[in-house]
Order: sequence, then C-alpha cells, then structure tokens
Amino acid sequence: YIGSDDGKAEFVKSQVEEWIINVSALAKVAKIEPQLAYAAYVYGMSKKWSFVARTTPNIPEHLKKLEYHLKDTLIPPIVGKEFISDDTRRIFSLPARLGGLGFHDPCSMADLEYESSLDATSQLTNAIYHLQNFLDLDEEAQSKIMKGVKHKKNEWYKELQNTIRNESSASVS
Repeated sequence: YIGSDDGKAEFVKSQVEEWIINVSALAKVAKIEPQLAYAAYVYGMSKKWSFVARTTPNIPEHLKKLEYHLKDTLIPPIVGKEFISDDTRRIFSLPARLGGLGFHDPCSMADLEYESSLDATSQLTNAIYHLQNFLDLDEEAQSKIMKGVKHKKNEWYKELQNTIRNESSASVS
C-alpha cells in the first residue's frame, strides 16, 4: 500500500476481514479434510498475507485479529483439537524442519518479511532512486543478499525455537 498511515490501516483492515472469511471457510473444510485444509493454508492462503507484509511496513498490530482467528478457528480442526494453547501455537508457528507445522504467526512475521523484502529488492530500489534507465543486476551481490535474507529468517526461527525450549524447560523444573 502506498499512501497515508490511515489509508494503510484501512487497506490492511479490509484485507484482514477478507482473509478471516477465507480462514472460516477453510476451517469448515478442515473438519472433514484436515490435510487438504493444511495444504491450502501453507501453499496458498498464508502467501496472501505474507505478500502484504513484504510490501507494507509497520502492520503487525493490524494483523492481530487474523492471528486470533487462525489460532482459535483454523488450527484446532486441522490438528484435531478443540483448543490450542498459546505455547502450542508458538510451536506450531515454527517451520516443519524445526519441529513445527509452518502455521506462521502473521503478527510476529510481518516486520521480518518487510525487512527481508527491502534487502532482496535493494538493487532495484537503488536503480529506481538513481533514475537508471536499466537494471544492471550484480548477480553475485544479489546471491549474497538472498543468502543473508535466508540466514536472517533461519536465525529468527532458531531463536524462537530456543526461546520455546527454554520456557518449556523452566516450566518443567
């Protein structure tokens, strides 16, 4: 979104309302076909708010209603539970390779997605800013940037995983 903060808030609010309708519909499917609903979420639906997060700064607060709806409406029927605790929700937000289910928390991920997008598009942004007529992409530099983006996301998830472990260990002790 390009425009005022009020306009951005209204844009994100309208998107969230639409996504909540879609999440509710997918939750109905999840009661009958949980694997289908999970695949639709991971490979389709969640990509919509990831895109908005990558292109619109400072929106985590606006995504809270969506996160609550994911936690209370969609995730329980997919995993076959009536209720998901906050701790379990955090575990489910991890990628599968780190023991989660890939149900990313849109609020927690929004700023990271935006920062990663800025990094990934820095050469293009610089070319536009300097009014270049063409983009002479430095592929080696772009490769390093993308590795850095991937590394930053992996570190973010590992930090979340360690926080969950430490809190879990502390509550058991």
